[in-house]
Amino acid sequence: MSLRKSLFILDSIVLLLLGLALLVLNVNVAELYGVTLAPVGIFFARVLGGVLIGKAVLMYLVRNHADDRIGQGVSLAMIVGWGIPLIVALIAQMDNLFNAWGWATVLVTLLFTVAFGWAALTEPDFVAEEDWRRQQQT
Repeated sequence: MSLRKSLFILDSIVLLLLGLALLVLNVNVAELYGVTLAPVGIFFARVLGGVLIGKAVLMYLVRNHADDRIGQGVSLAMIVGWGIPLIVALIAQMDNLFNAWGWATVLVTLLFTVAFGWAALTEPDFVAEEDWRRQQQT
């Protein structure tokens, strides 16, 4: 299994866990960060949880295309998908919005942004893409 495919699978697992936590345990997650959610915050946490679960499913479904042009394009999209939360989390942490757990969010988003940056910039395995094309033709 390639490193890029492993990254896609790891990302789908992390996104699924985060999504489920925000969907079901949103108040507990907020308390972990030292904040209290108002009803509108609970609503948006649940919406974000649903979005993350959908993104997890997408990453799992494209795992077999991690080493072709599709995977390279998905990696570029995931730079944005993790990079924007990185900036938001870093600003929130610098504004002392969260306790020390906020740095965990900064670290996780940074690691995935860098990992997908690597995945997007490395040359995809075009042999795998050609094999896939041949399979589709038969």
